[in-house]
Amino acid sequence: MNELKKRWNAPTPKFWQKVKKFGIAIGTLGGILITIPATIIVAPYLITAGGVIAVLSQLTVDDKIQENDN
Repeated sequence: MNELKKRWNAPTPKFWQKVKKFGIAIGTLGGILITIPATIIVAPYLITAGGVIAVLSQLTVDDKIQENDN
């Protein structure tokens, strides 16, 4: 559990920060589309995909930084 906390609080590389923002945007789009009855089939998938992308990109750390912590 401590390893997960370290990874969560470690700095995220710039590329993965952009991926995280993209994931949040997809999740937000899904949240907006879920209010429209015609798109209720696809909206939960967008919300789920956006959440997974954002969380996984947050847990990505730079190897050089992580090696210095050990």
